[in-house]
Amino acid sequence: MGFEDVREQLQRMIKRVDGLNSIVFTDRDGVPVVKVSRNSQDQGFGFAKAEQMACSIASLTQAGRLQMGRPKYVISCKDSSQLICFNENQVFVHLFASSAATTGMLLCLEKELTALASDLSRVIDNS
Repeated sequence: MGFEDVREQLQRMIKRVDGLNSIVFTDRDGVPVVKVSRNSQDQGFGFAKAEQMACSIASLTQAGRLQMGRPKYVISCKDSSQLICFNENQVFVHLFASSAATTGMLLCLEKELTALASDLSRVIDNS
């Protein structure tokens, strides 16, 4: 499965879930590997999103050091938006959504996103 196939699958996922604005896969350092947005204007992913992704990764990393098991995800809610970050070994999956989006529906995407993340993890390991 190539990057274009992954992007198409993510684009279909974004269209299927109301309020989901963008999906970003990053490596452990927060470097975006794949990013897809509902609007072409969001493709730039400004400083605020990069900062939010870094905070989520740091939260998951620190939570893992508490010796309570591997944390699966972090949910950050603000007045007009929410961010869900899944921890998938070598890859982090970030879902940026409006506050109107159903958080439970976003969490239900985990299985689909995990399969894509494992494929990307293999690519990252080989490079």
